[in-house]
Amino acid sequence: MKKTASIILGLALLVTACSAPKKGSHDSDYLFKVGDKEVTNEEFIYVFNKNNFNNDSVITRQEIDEYLELFVNFKLKVKEAESLGLQNEEAFIQELETYRKQLAKPYLTETTITNALIEEAYERSKQEVNASHILITVDPGASPQDTLAAYQKITALRDRAINGEDFNALARSNSQDPSAVQNGGNLGYFTSMQMVYPFEEAAYATAEGEVSEPFRTRYGYHIVKVHDKRESRGKIKVAHIMIRAAQGMSVEDSVAARKKAEEIYRMLDQGADWFETASEYSEDLNTKDRGGELPWFGTGNMVPSFENAAFALENPKDISEPVKTPYGWHIIRLLERQSVPALEDVRENIARQINRDSRAEVNKKALIKRLKEENSFQENTEVLEQMVALVSTAAVSGNWEKAQSDSLGSKAVFTINLKPYYVSDFISLAERSAEGLNRGGTAEPSVRNLYDRWTEMKLVEYEEEHLADKYDDYRLLYQEYREGILLFELMDRKVWSKATRDTSGLRNYYQENIEKYQWGKRFNAAIIKLSDASLADEVKPLLKADLYPVSGSTTVLEPGDGDMLFNNLHRFKLDSLARRVNAKSSLILTASLPEEDEAFADSVRQTLSRFGINGEKLRTQGTESSTAALAIMSTSPKDMEAFLNEGRPLSFRVDYGRFEVSGNEMLQDLPAEKGVYEVTDDENALIRIYEVLEPQAKQLSEIRGQVISDYQEHLEKEWVAELREKYPVEINRRALNEIYRKFENE
Repeated sequence: MKKTASIILGLALLVTACSAPKKGSHDSDYLFKVGDKEVTNEEFIYVFNKNNFNNDSVITRQEIDEYLELFVNFKLKVKEAESLGLQNEEAFIQELETYRKQLAKPYLTETTITNALIEEAYERSKQEVNASHILITVDPGASPQDTLAAYQKITALRDRAINGEDFNALARSNSQDPSAVQNGGNLGYFTSMQMVYPFEEAAYATAEGEVSEPFRTRYGYHIVKVHDKRESRGKIKVAHIMIRAAQGMSVEDSVAARKKAEEIYRMLDQGADWFETASEYSEDLNTKDRGGELPWFGTGNMVPSFENAAFALENPKDISEPVKTPYGWHIIRLLERQSVPALEDVRENIARQINRDSRAEVNKKALIKRLKEENSFQENTEVLEQMVALVSTAAVSGNWEKAQSDSLGSKAVFTINLKPYYVSDFISLAERSAEGLNRGGTAEPSVRNLYDRWTEMKLVEYEEEHLADKYDDYRLLYQEYREGILLFELMDRKVWSKATRDTSGLRNYYQENIEKYQWGKRFNAAIIKLSDASLADEVKPLLKADLYPVSGSTTVLEPGDGDMLFNNLHRFKLDSLARRVNAKSSLILTASLPEEDEAFADSVRQTLSRFGINGEKLRTQGTESSTAALAIMSTSPKDMEAFLNEGRPLSFRVDYGRFEVSGNEMLQDLPAEKGVYEVTDDENALIRIYEVLEPQAKQLSEIRGQVISDYQEHLEKEWVAELREKYPVEINRRALNEIYRKFENE
């Protein structure tokens, strides 16, 4: 798009870390009017600063005036967009809402809490914990009686554990985690971000050999016994060859699988190629075709037997003996090892994980606490208790009509900055959520939980609605987005797409301004730049020819014996050559064919013809040799660049095409005649001039992009002139002088 488009995006879509300016005595004065719409000093200074944040020099009045002119044009177009009602179109409303949500996110999170959680998670990632746990399940919405019963049960189990009973035996017989029967509650080693946050908290806070206090997660109550803590092993990448041996298979099949794995290991130990062996023998269909390669993993991501064997490998390419897992036998090869990275390298990734993790609740609670304080949240506890009782009864009985008609509905249960939120609204919400409220004949815990979520939602909604009142930078940035989207759509209709679609207008503009689009004298030429002048003599004969050699292009065919004079190997080689030649219009095939073996020569010609190599694509000549020699050549000197650089990278660079002579130091002193010339001034080069092209007009097809760009600029200027007629612009000179002084004093 045009320069104007860049200005629009700079004004409307540039998001930086700078804050909005503080309002001073004159910042709220209007700087200019577009029609009846005022634009303040504050807004101009904010946008000007953002788009000049890399400018370290003193800002002049001329720069301010130039930017003011652009900004006035910007506001003229916004005014027109609003007059046309673009702000009421559904597509605009949806797009702006998407941007609004993105802009609001930083204001609806507690940055200090987030940073603390990131650093905590990172520090914990340096350590791995081996622990067992016992779980007594209790639903988050369980009644107080059920919650108390679960807590008492887990407390009793903890007492038994700290008094000497075997923790794993207690887990097998009492834990309601289904896996405890098999593993005795032992979770193996894990690190941060692998368990729900309260569980991780307890595990890292408990000393080795100790049992934690009871704690609650969304699954219920737990106690954790920590067996060991060790330094993190980091992450590794391995490949494996797997022979399936599922649980429950016959003894014979199981033994056969083990022996097969052992035989494969023996082959690898004696030097067999890993990739080929994995491709042929591995029964992991997802990885065998890429050499058995698995994604990076760390502690807790694989079954323990596989994980331990993998981490036991010390050096890349080391191979383990066959390892048994529930899936079968594995031979593991170490590819790479990675220690814990620096915090800044993983900060963004940890932040994303935190947003999806139960840690997000920590941030949310801090946010809600702040919003309650900042927005004068007041709760009517008497009404709240009455409302909980009323809704709980309705949830159990199903009689929502009675609840809706109760006089309590007209009372406010809480206020946010004196704005009331009524019981009737919560009753309607509860009725829509009725299916999940009644649990075991009681609904009160679920109703209270729903109420908490409702208050949180309303606090966040209120904050979003009033961000512009609280934060100048949000207000101004939101306005930029709004006006930028409006302007982008209108510019597309009035300028960008119009210039592309209006073919007759484009051609007329081109013809009326054809003097702008003229070629100077040009050479149709090849330019070969040399890393050293001594290379010129070697290349000059090649450049003088009409066909140019191509890298890796020569093939020799020897006739076969008897009936196999011309065989499938010959066809395969010719097919490979034909594919390369047919893939590029500048390539042809030259063939020197034996004169004394017409049958063989005819077979070569006929086969090439079937492959599409004939006519202008094939040049043949006879040879006294008994073999056929074929070479791919090119009509373009550019194609021999790779050939010239074989064995000596970057020694040659070949350019081929039409070059304007004026302003080209390498060409401007050459005679305007066909020939090969050597240049040894600032650069070493060989130049072949194939044709001299006299000055002429550029064809529209050659410069369509440039003409469209110029036509867009022309249309925009005409349009802006119309807008200035339609919406008079008034500059407030006093306010502008304030801006001059502001930047002169900085």
